[in-house]
Amino acid sequence: MAGQSTNLNQGQNTNLPPGDSLEVMIQCSAAPSALDISCFMVNDEGKVPSDDYFIFYNQNVDPHQSVQLMQADEYSSRFLLNLNRLQQAPVSKCVFTATLEGAGTFAQVRNCQAVLHMNGQQITYELSEVTSETAIILIEVYKYKETFKVRAIGRGFFGGLQPLAESFGVEIEGDSAADHAQPPASNGLDTDTTGSADTTPPPSSNHDVAQPAPTNLRTTQPTSFGFNSVEAVQAEATSSAPSESATPTQSSSISQPAPSESPKLTVPLTKIDLLKKKVTLSLEKKQIAPIRARVAVVFDASGSMYSLYKKGIVQEAFERVLAIAAAFDDDGELDVWFFAKDFLRAPSVTAQDYEDYVARAYKLGSKGGTNNEPPVMADVIRKYTVEEPNIHLPTYIIFFSDGGVSSKSKIARLITDSSHHNLFWQFVGLGNANYGVLRELDDLQGRFIDNADFFELDDISKVSDEELYDRLLNEFPGWIEEARRKNILT
Repeated sequence: MAGQSTNLNQGQNTNLPPGDSLEVMIQCSAAPSALDISCFMVNDEGKVPSDDYFIFYNQNVDPHQSVQLMQADEYSSRFLLNLNRLQQAPVSKCVFTATLEGAGTFAQVRNCQAVLHMNGQQITYELSEVTSETAIILIEVYKYKETFKVRAIGRGFFGGLQPLAESFGVEIEGDSAADHAQPPASNGLDTDTTGSADTTPPPSSNHDVAQPAPTNLRTTQPTSFGFNSVEAVQAEATSSAPSESATPTQSSSISQPAPSESPKLTVPLTKIDLLKKKVTLSLEKKQIAPIRARVAVVFDASGSMYSLYKKGIVQEAFERVLAIAAAFDDDGELDVWFFAKDFLRAPSVTAQDYEDYVARAYKLGSKGGTNNEPPVMADVIRKYTVEEPNIHLPTYIIFFSDGGVSSKSKIARLITDSSHHNLFWQFVGLGNANYGVLRELDDLQGRFIDNADFFELDDISKVSDEELYDRLLNEFPGWIEEARRKNILT
């Protein structure tokens, strides 16, 4: 329908309407320094095929003329995508990012948003959950079957443009900044290199765009997925500045020399990698050593949860928990259950296959309805104590519920019986509801060890990653120490 407007929350995705031409505007109303806005055209491995697929002020179109930077100024950039040509390009998605050229962080940036226009329809994502990050991945436009979809990412990390570019396979060489072309001083990049009627830009502003030196950028070969990228980003940020909010001060941060001692990023940073870093920072803030553990998540799938599934909030919660598995788990794998009246033990998942996982894995269908916690809790216990026992690793179970907990005696008995095993239950309430026995965990008698915690959130989608991880990791590390003293863990 013409004139339709869609607003995305973080983690949500939607189909693009039919059409050939998509306009993407990345903009803000105020910032502590100018924004470097880029598009990384990446393949299935998260890498640009070559430096020609890194679109920024100094290289405004890809070899297929499918993505073109039409205009850029201090606080905004406008891209035009020819989706017919993009479908033929050797990439799977276009990732739109922003970094700060100078000092400051994205906590100081106002009204940062991505606005997409196509066939009279508008899709908007506004950044809301940031702290001291200096680089942001806003959205990605990705191929889906024979069409395209857009996903709101809204995740940031420290270190500026250099580690961001390197994570996508673009290597920043240590040449002098003076050797690189500088961005135009005025607010236009209105050039047309496509020659196509459906991608013709507005009239030119009569100045040329400097082309990059061919040796400035080169790509690294993609490697298999690993978990070293977060540590590399942390080391990069630490070695290049006295504080995590420092950023390059030149007008083009891509031309900054890379310190020779900086570690090399050899794997692409995914959304889960960026979240995993926040898990690590939460542990460091509490002065807790790195944890190795098996991780599981259980999602309430009763009828009252329908709106949270539909809005993508359950998928977002899943991704935030998957980052804990990536940081803790012995094999980087997250075990997943859904429950309502019946339950489903879903396929385990790693960070390589997180996209749209909830939509793909949730198959209860008509089996939904009311809450019935005991059967799914018993199945979780069975998996880790009978089917796959491992007394050397703690098992961290995150259990989401929106209330309606009524089987008090059965739940209490399951928690009490499992206190003799290496299982810790972290219950999370979604909204102000009836949580029954979960509110009484501190007073639950008969347990060998205190093996459970509970807190509730009014709206999990509005809780920052930092706060969520701080609360999720409030009691679990202390339980590990107590479990070792009582020989539950060996």
